[in-house]
Amino acid sequence: MPRKIQNILMPIYKNRMEHPEIRMAALIKIMHTLPRQPLLVQIVGSMEREPNQQVAAFTYHMLTTIAQSTNPCYRRLSVEIEPLLSMTLFKPEQRLVSSFFHKPLFSEEMLTGVNIDFATIFGKNSVLPKEIMMGFSQQNIEPLVNRIVSKLYKMEKDSTVVRGRRVQQSLNLLKELARKMNIRVRESDSKKPYAMIYFRYKDMDYAVVPVDEKIVDDMFEKYIKNGKIEKSDIDRLLNRKPEFNFHQAAFFYETSRKIPTTLGIPVAITSKIPTVFSAQGHLSLEKISSGFRVKVQAQPSLATTHISQMRLWTPLFEQGVKILHSLEMQIPVDVKIDVVYRTHLEIAYVMGAPQEQRTLLRFSTQPVAFFRFPHENKNEYTITLPQWEKMSRDVMKSYTLAGMNMIVRGNWMNEWNIENVLLGEYLYEIVVEPTKNTPKEYSARLVVEQIESGRIDKPQFENLFEKKFETEESEYDHNNEGERRANFHKMVRDIELSQGYNHRMTLKLEAIGSEIERYAQMELRTSCNRDIQYCKLVVDVRRSPLDNENREWTFNSALQLVLPETPRTIKELKNQKHREVQGLVGTKWGGEEKNEMIVKMQVEQNNEQKKWLQHAEKELRGIPAYELLIKAARLNQIKAVCSAYFDIIKGYTFWYSQIEKVSNKKHHIFAQLTIDPISRRFLNMIVETPEERLVVQNLRIPRIILPSIARKALRESISEKAVCDVKSTKISTFDNLLYRAPITNCYSVISLSRLNIEKLSEHLIRVKLSELEVRFDGYTTKVLMSGRMQNKQCGLCGHYDGDVSLIISLIITLLLFIIILIVLNVSEEK
Repeated sequence: MPRKIQNILMPIYKNRMEHPEIRMAALIKIMHTLPRQPLLVQIVGSMEREPNQQVAAFTYHMLTTIAQSTNPCYRRLSVEIEPLLSMTLFKPEQRLVSSFFHKPLFSEEMLTGVNIDFATIFGKNSVLPKEIMMGFSQQNIEPLVNRIVSKLYKMEKDSTVVRGRRVQQSLNLLKELARKMNIRVRESDSKKPYAMIYFRYKDMDYAVVPVDEKIVDDMFEKYIKNGKIEKSDIDRLLNRKPEFNFHQAAFFYETSRKIPTTLGIPVAITSKIPTVFSAQGHLSLEKISSGFRVKVQAQPSLATTHISQMRLWTPLFEQGVKILHSLEMQIPVDVKIDVVYRTHLEIAYVMGAPQEQRTLLRFSTQPVAFFRFPHENKNEYTITLPQWEKMSRDVMKSYTLAGMNMIVRGNWMNEWNIENVLLGEYLYEIVVEPTKNTPKEYSARLVVEQIESGRIDKPQFENLFEKKFETEESEYDHNNEGERRANFHKMVRDIELSQGYNHRMTLKLEAIGSEIERYAQMELRTSCNRDIQYCKLVVDVRRSPLDNENREWTFNSALQLVLPETPRTIKELKNQKHREVQGLVGTKWGGEEKNEMIVKMQVEQNNEQKKWLQHAEKELRGIPAYELLIKAARLNQIKAVCSAYFDIIKGYTFWYSQIEKVSNKKHHIFAQLTIDPISRRFLNMIVETPEERLVVQNLRIPRIILPSIARKALRESISEKAVCDVKSTKISTFDNLLYRAPITNCYSVISLSRLNIEKLSEHLIRVKLSELEVRFDGYTTKVLMSGRMQNKQCGLCGHYDGDVSLIISLIITLLLFIIILIVLNVSEEK
């Protein structure tokens, strides 16, 4: 369906011969289908070549707002739009142009949200917008505006003749200038001007208020006289009793899913809630002394049904099941509300009681199994199953509430289980019936006084502490119980001497016009000191006796709560003697017999919290805190470097990689490498981050990866090396032959290029090659050589072939060479 919408509306948007408002409306529908990147490229390209500035500016504003959207449904769309907008050279002009504003309100925790779209569409033949999506549409309303301005101009009585002459001269000058510059007047339609205010939801108009020429003329003639607003007419309009008749029908929820099956018959699952609401009555608003009065007399009714259906569809027949949950409500409303504010806020509420039997609520559930042919008449018949009738029984109960008889009737299940609850058939009704003791009306009066500043009530904490309220012994905290209680009592004495705030609120309910007196009264009193360290709540409730009672029923409860002083640091919290929350609740209730309950409570830290505080104090001291800061800085550097390398990998493997947007667990990265086991020249790589998934296939490896057997053989051949030690006085060859050969400091025995030289310590140097390793500590030179280097040496350390005779001859030659060097050196000194 989205692709069909795009195929239909995209040619309309690109057609420059079409009206601009139609093209912009088509673009709105296209963006609701969440188009892919090729279609977005066409829209941006059309925007850059668009000669109409209204259409181009509207397109630019829509793409910009969607790119900045935080709605997860638009996340892919915003990612694809951002690079396209960064490369475009189009910038809208700063004037009245068509625009689009998108504001998403989304909560990921609750998985719900709302999109608020506001758009203005301007046409070619009007300076006013053609359509505002949030409720305004007009056609040729400029003549009406001109007529209103001319009427206001005529109503002005204070203008003088001189001013009129100056204005006329200026107008003539402007007209002559426009004629010379060949400025033409905007073409005006001959259609009747009108405007319309509407409320649209899911492309359906639910409320429409038309505004035409006659309505505007009548309003100006009635409420504006001699250039002034007539307040008396507006007060008369507000004080009259206007009748209203409101009817509403809508689908507040509708979803549909179609699932293919292996049988070739699709399964369709639908769920919807059709709702009908109706209200008829009178509404009036009166202004009284220091307040206002609202009177409502209405007959609202509501009918809604939740339909859950699953069906198998074929061209020949249709079969399925559905469950209907229906709710009907009819609640008469006869209310008078007075709101008065003098030194305190007072709200009086009077509700009339029904004087005849009424059904207030009806709730029913009905499971249905159907089999029908699509081409025949859709008549539904009910077939009653005897076994289902025996599963419930009819029940009717009557209750008396405030002089009104309330009847609850319906069918009650004989056996309660999940199957009967979900698939059973129910019908419940609530009916009210007046009696001789039914009052004519019910009244409620709420008085909220202002918050007063002064002395607070004295805290009453006698006998608060008991043995059960001693703090737990802990290895992490050692406090004296006596010092803690002394500190608490000192804090209570300081609270008694401090100033605070007092507040009082009363609520009174009363039945008027009844033979039996019925009333209820509640009073709430609160007191808190200025630091909100101590608070007290007192609740007093009284009501008239019920049918089986002879005395007034009362309820009295007092809640007192003391909070410890708020520490500013962890050290101050640790040194605090009293850090517990103390509370006391005293309650008395009853009529002829009084019940009493006293609750004492104490909230304190457990051992785990104390242990955490001790560890936190150790970890957050000077140097550990500095080390923690260094770790955090290094972590940020690592994240930046890894992100850069990851971008390089994505760019290097652009042609044979796939990138998908995912929503994985945060702070977790998954990587998987798979090497081709046969050629060992290609690998597959998968990297998953919290936001995206990178898949690289058939990536060529620049170096052959050896199998495990080859790696093991190479490791053994390198590790099993022969050793040759060269010292200043003796040499130990690879063949374990030791001979003395003094070597002077003027000549080097082994010469290597400066390659792979490592300084392991201050006196140890290592040269490591592929099959050779040399170590020198300032006194001894060790040469470690692999077995593959046999007969490839100069001979000073032997040839690593087990032949000793060659080594002896080499030693004799070396000694003769040293003697010759010594003779030459002596002759040079002479």
